[in-house]
Amino acid sequence: MRTGEKGGRTLAVRRWLLGIFPQVLLLTSVALPVLAKQHPSLVNPETTRCSTCHQLFPPSSQTHPPAEKNCLTCHRFTKEGEKTQVALAASQPDLCLSCHKGLSKPASLTLTGAHPPVGDQCTSCHEPHASTEKHLLSQGPPKLCLSCHGENDVQDKHPLPVLASSCVGCHAPHGSDVKGMLLGQVL
Repeated sequence: MRTGEKGGRTLAVRRWLLGIFPQVLLLTSVALPVLAKQHPSLVNPETTRCSTCHQLFPPSSQTHPPAEKNCLTCHRFTKEGEKTQVALAASQPDLCLSCHKGLSKPASLTLTGAHPPVGDQCTSCHEPHASTEKHLLSQGPPKLCLSCHGENDVQDKHPLPVLASSCVGCHAPHGSDVKGMLLGQVL
């Protein structure tokens, strides 16, 4: 054995590396296609079931029915090289309105009491897949409402006892034909 070669490698180490490299290459070229065949297609709608391998939602949560059925209800998959790209099938709120048709007027922001997040991003307030809150809210009211409408702003307009109750007792969260997003006219 010779030592002191460039880079400190001995001839024996070089021979060993040259001997094992082709074997590793052969093994991976045989094994990887076999392993790849076991993984479901990430672009074929017939075999795309992300939840087969991935836990998508917390076990005790409410789940959005389309999300339970198939990810392709709302998402599109494309493959670029070896990477799978996941994107929404349409932009918000159009994607959500394709099923929740009754909310198209509030989303148009033409109501007297319009709520801007409704016309922009449904996910400002809702979790698209699952939540522990009713209506797939990201947080329950009033905490969710106060995340945008600061407590000081609300206290200036509401008496203290009202703050202890839920905002949706008086306000329509998606907007209404009454100023202030109220459920009806104030007497």
